[in-house]
Amino acid sequence: MSTGTAVRHEDRTGWLTGYTRSYLLADLSVGRANNFNLLRFFAASLVIVSHCSAIAWGQNPEFIWNYMGHLETGGSIGVLIFFAISGFLVVQSFVSRGRLKYFFAARALRIYPGLVTAVIYSVIIGAIATEWPLGQFLRDHGTRRFLIHNSMAYPIEFGLPGVFEHNPLKGGVNGSLWTLPVEIQMYLVVAAFGLLGIFKAKETYNAVFVGFLILAASVNSEALPIIAKHPEALRMVIAFLCGT
Repeated sequence: MSTGTAVRHEDRTGWLTGYTRSYLLADLSVGRANNFNLLRFFAASLVIVSHCSAIAWGQNPEFIWNYMGHLETGGSIGVLIFFAISGFLVVQSFVSRGRLKYFFAARALRIYPGLVTAVIYSVIIGAIATEWPLGQFLRDHGTRRFLIHNSMAYPIEFGLPGVFEHNPLKGGVNGSLWTLPVEIQMYLVVAAFGLLGIFKAKETYNAVFVGFLILAASVNSEALPIIAKHPEALRMVIAFLCGT
């Protein structure tokens, strides 16, 4: 075989090997070319479709809910995807940054600039949509609570005075914020696990995860120390820990 033919053969073999070899998730998640943005876009689209149905008709008669035998909505599937991705990336962030202060700084920068902007925008939309006089709306305790509490991500306020009172889903303003306290709580769990050395060996983490699943299956979910007392909160925690 000539040298040129051998080189072409090696090129073809290398190209085929690149598509058929096995990869670890750790290999594929390095850098930004990892398709997580595509997964987030898909999950966000599911949430938007689900919320539009709830806001417009009130009882979630969305086609996804009907197709899934009334077991899952598009929103619930989307949030599970978000939490699983978050569990994967947040632990990666903790392990790569090494120091706790850098980890918390990265988490705060990830959450709060966008959150505060969204809350202020919601208040502006509320001021336009409210049935109350503008001055009364801006001076009301409910408006201040919405702005301050939601900007801190706890406790979440779901209503603004006189806003969307006649919608089928009465008074709902940016209800998707309910997931943020659970998300932030899981950041604290990741930090605690990291300090305890639980991420140093996958066998150790897997044992802790299985122990949590047994506990969750054995007790009432309301007895677990989850910040958001929402019927979906436990599933969000499990999805995050699966990603972890």
